[in-house]
Amino acid sequence: MLIGQHAVLRSFRGRALCKRAQLARRSGATLVREDFGWSKIESHPGHFDWTRTDRVVSAAAHHGLTVLPLLDETPRWVARSSTAIPSNHRSFARFVAHVVARYGPRGRFWRKNPQLPSRAPRYFELYNEPYLPDFSDGRPDPANYARLVRSAVSHARHANRRARFLIEGETTYTSDYQSYHAWMSGMYAAVPNLGKYYSAVAVHPYSVEPPDRYTAGASRWQTRRLEEVRNFLVAHGDARKKLWITEVGWPTCPHDSTCIGERTQAAYLRSLFKLARTRWRGYVDAIVIYMLRDYRPSSGPAREGYFGLLRADGGAKPAWRTLRRLSRRH
Repeated sequence: MLIGQHAVLRSFRGRALCKRAQLARRSGATLVREDFGWSKIESHPGHFDWTRTDRVVSAAAHHGLTVLPLLDETPRWVARSSTAIPSNHRSFARFVAHVVARYGPRGRFWRKNPQLPSRAPRYFELYNEPYLPDFSDGRPDPANYARLVRSAVSHARHANRRARFLIEGETTYTSDYQSYHAWMSGMYAAVPNLGKYYSAVAVHPYSVEPPDRYTAGASRWQTRRLEEVRNFLVAHGDARKKLWITEVGWPTCPHDSTCIGERTQAAYLRSLFKLARTRWRGYVDAIVIYMLRDYRPSSGPAREGYFGLLRADGGAKPAWRTLRRLSRRH
């Protein structure tokens, strides 16, 4: 099983970037999930700036890490908001094709940099949490997302036949956190043969409850709801598809009922890996921890800056040592 980190390598340069990549590797990770923002790479139609992503992929490879590119952030020339899932599928499909042709196995980046260790990304994740209003411009639409996947993957496979794709899976979607509707069935209703276009499903089973807790009929914010996603795939003939936990974590901010203590964070991490070895054995292929180090968010709830395994001053929380031990067993 792959173990990954959210290390935010894209925010660093030079020696600071090297140190950050080293830190991610020291945690036990061999994978880093990094935003390949479409709006930053192709800010104008047909004009590509690979400076930042080249830097990230190169630093990761130097330190024994493979990047999991997250292809998101819609440019303004496509939609009014960077979180909108575009209805113009062709533009996104062309962007994905350019990314996999450059960074995928035997891609242009690797041919131009033969001195680098061979750590070419094979998997590419298509958008982030489109089932939540925060990441879909307030209008989650499983049918539009499924058609986007079909278009993007069909196009990208011509650019690099070795590239593989992750789609975003969840039990339900919501526009207001009040009413919820079926996400997976909405995608498959729009594209019945959706399994033809992806290799694995990315899930983000965040919960403030212990990972092993499960309440039938009330599991939407429990970690084990990913088993319901798995059951859906089995029922729809896609049992061979794996699940990748590409985000999971627990904030340790003080004086907030939605946060937990540092020792509890470590205990939850152990519980998660135990589930991966037992109940989920055979279908969970990766766990990517959110995140490497605490930070001070410029906006939004303070809790968002406390998911780190390291404190903002660099001090290790108990979960840091826990992950290092767990990584030796996988």
